Amino acid sequence: MKTLLASAAVASLLCLSAPAFAADAAYSSAYGDYLVGRIAAAQGDTETAARALMAAADADPGNAPLRERAFLAAVLSGDMSFAQSHLPNSGGRLARTVGAQIRAISQIREGKAKDAIAVIEASEKAGATDRATVLLKPLSYAAARQWDKAIDPALEAQLTAESTPNKDRLVLFLQAANQARLLELKGRNAEAEAIFKIICQPGPASVLFGPYYGAFLEQRGRKDEARKLYTDILAVSEDRLVRQRIEALDAKGYRKPKKPDVRLIMADSLFLSGTLYASEQQAEMALATLRLAQFAAPETATAAPTIDRTRLLAGQVLMRMKDVQAAQTEWASIEPSSPFYREAQVRAAWSLKEAGDLDGAEALFTELSAADPKDIGLTVERARLLWQKDDTAGAIKLMEAYTAAYGDADFGWETWFTAAVLYQAAGDWDKARTAAQRGLALEPDSSELLNLLGYGMIDRNENVAEGMAMIRKALDKAPRSGAIMDSLGWGYYKQGQYAEALEWIEKAIAVEPADPEITDHLGDVYQKLGRTIEARYQWARVLTLEADDRQKAAAQGKLDAAKMSEDGARDAKAIAEAEAKPAKTKK
Repeated sequence: MKTLLASAAVASLLCLSAPAFAADAAYSSAYGDYLVGRIAAAQGDTETAARALMAAADADPGNAPLRERAFLAAVLSGDMSFAQSHLPNSGGRLARTVGAQIRAISQIREGKAKDAIAVIEASEKAGATDRATVLLKPLSYAAARQWDKAIDPALEAQLTAESTPNKDRLVLFLQAANQARLLELKGRNAEAEAIFKIICQPGPASVLFGPYYGAFLEQRGRKDEARKLYTDILAVSEDRLVRQRIEALDAKGYRKPKKPDVRLIMADSLFLSGTLYASEQQAEMALATLRLAQFAAPETATAAPTIDRTRLLAGQVLMRMKDVQAAQTEWASIEPSSPFYREAQVRAAWSLKEAGDLDGAEALFTELSAADPKDIGLTVERARLLWQKDDTAGAIKLMEAYTAAYGDADFGWETWFTAAVLYQAAGDWDKARTAAQRGLALEPDSSELLNLLGYGMIDRNENVAEGMAMIRKALDKAPRSGAIMDSLGWGYYKQGQYAEALEWIEKAIAVEPADPEITDHLGDVYQKLGRTIEARYQWARVLTLEADDRQKAAAQGKLDAAKMSEDGARDAKAIAEAEAKPAKTKK
């Protein structure tokens, strides 16, 4: 399953040949739906593409290639009902492998675990070596209570071996986490803990598997050890479920977490597998695996958090696939009672912002902020949106209202950077400089803050040497930043070193060719170097870019001045030439 699912389910639709000709209504319907599916796929609308392809497959059941593509599209869209009723028995390995996984999970859901084992084993013999098949095999044995096959006594030794390739170790750790939880179910706690201790060493793996070990410790009554483990995890990465467990440890009426069943372990395992695919930039494989996780999860309250975090990640993956509507639908399915509800709503707001719906994003962020007014992150997002909507004064008012109500103790360097940008845009350099300095006190190596403060000092001739030093430090931190290259070039410009200025600003324009400020600066440098035609071209180009009113007015002013200068020079030349001509004498 190394081939991307998109190449089989979506992207390949663009070059799929038409179904075999058949002069009947069924063919017309199938081909029409097929064309709709092609267009939707090309536009990144996975849900519409899936619906159209599924309709086409039902209208032309004898078309095996179309049936296969409809099946894979159904998996991506999460329609397991269609996928179950259209399982491919032939075709490409990808479709057959995913089909076998769905069939096996379906049989486990129906209490036919022995049949599931037969399906997985047959798929493996046919060449399936993908992550999901490897993980499902021992869990299928466990579902059938064949514990001697579900638990591998050699697994612990493999974990400590140094010869295992890194990619294989990812799968090995997933298998180990599953085995530790299965051992716990069997009451073999010492063996389970031995594995947990190996896979939960400090680092990224502890973030993935630590919550399972923490639940294990809580089951044994070892609350202090669980609390330390949870605290260590949160120091690396925020996890809502882990934070919830810490809060529960000291809550009145504390209850130990329930032991998982095999299906929940299966769903958790597939979720983590999907997480790894997402981190490997395999978006379609990640989405397909997350759909399998949703299908495998039991219909119990205990499984609700697993299902919701799967929906949360599925929405993120869909955004990578440029399917905003499907991502919004995924996040909207998370209920307000879920620990993931707030994050889902924040991501929904971000996606609206990314899609250009600034009003929709602002409304959602405002609603979230009203429910949690002390959250500085939500206030900052609202301020940034107002700034994007050219309401700088409103953005500043919002930030200052927060400070008046709650102070600035929760401000991180990013918040101070936002404040500095807003004050700079409003023309209040004193406040912008103070905000930037406050941010640098928290994060001295921030290239954004160094660039903002250094450029501001250079542009105002406050301390050009110090400003240049800041810009060079910022460029060391972000050597590919066109904005910082431009700042360095502008520093040379302000010092009259126009050749050096040209070198850096031309580098900047190569990185950011559509930036109006860099384009304007390039025109200024050309003018100083006597390249007036090129200077006027750059200023005129500013007017065609996404420049703000100030930038456009400045560029137009330079164009007008250049024209007046040119006209004046032309008039002066004409007068001089006229005066130089000898006067005509009368005969």
